[in-house]
Amino acid sequence: MKKVFLGLLMVCFLIVGCNKEELEQTKAELEQIKVENNKLTQLLNDPTKRIPNLLEKTKTLAKELLKFYKEKDALFSNELVGVENSYKQARNDPEIYIDFKKCGIAKKKFRALTEAYKTFAKSYQEFLKDKESELTSSGIEITKIQTNIAKNISNNEDSAQGMEKEYGLIKETPVVIHADKDWQTFGVSVNYGDTVYVVAKGKWIIRYNGQKINANGESKAIPQYSVKEYEKVNLGALICKTGDLKIKDKFGERFTFTAKTDGQLYFRINDNDKAYNKGRLDVTVIVIKKK
Repeated sequence: MKKVFLGLLMVCFLIVGCNKEELEQTKAELEQIKVENNKLTQLLNDPTKRIPNLLEKTKTLAKELLKFYKEKDALFSNELVGVENSYKQARNDPEIYIDFKKCGIAKKKFRALTEAYKTFAKSYQEFLKDKESELTSSGIEITKIQTNIAKNISNNEDSAQGMEKEYGLIKETPVVIHADKDWQTFGVSVNYGDTVYVVAKGKWIIRYNGQKINANGESKAIPQYSVKEYEKVNLGALICKTGDLKIKDKFGERFTFTAKTDGQLYFRINDNDKAYNKGRLDVTVIVIKKK
């Protein structure tokens, strides 16, 4: 059982990102504690070889091993909280979300950590049961520790399930919008109340001045020389509509809005004299469904 425990423990440490040197040191520390503890256990079971204060030494080793477990328990807890916070931050910020390469990464890592914690906690509980008499006589409340372990497992499970449920409400779609085309759609639909994040990268060239501009467009374009789809929006900006409903107050490299109607999303350049425009923008559309 102890060999199995060591194997499981090492797997847990790998998941939370310990480096090779730390793993080797941890393994060596645990092996040394086990060796000393086994020696004392053998002496305790053989009355002819007992020495003074042997029981106290066994209690001390048990307390050291308990400290070792508690430190690893804290390591898991901190890692789980860190991943959950990263998920929540990415969930609410489209730029972080994209840099995070989908919240699914956080969800999978959190799930893996949760499973690893359950494995670790099982070994932790077996240790407590095995050392109950020594630890209890040393004034350590075993029941309280076991309750905390069970509570941690339950909380982690609830958080993982919550993240999975939230992730199911998110749809991310990468699209390409060309500067020389009219309204373009890619089958991305929204419903009333959905939240839409749009992040555009790259530059395109408009005929007006032949300059490369980003999705924010050209704010200083001379009106009589520019023909725009949305008159009050910069020439050459990335614009959007939902079905036939034009969204005239949201445009550019990064914007968000709440859908006011059901329908497909459409994008285009804000330039009706587009025949000689060039280039394209890489656009990521994130739709978070209304709960």
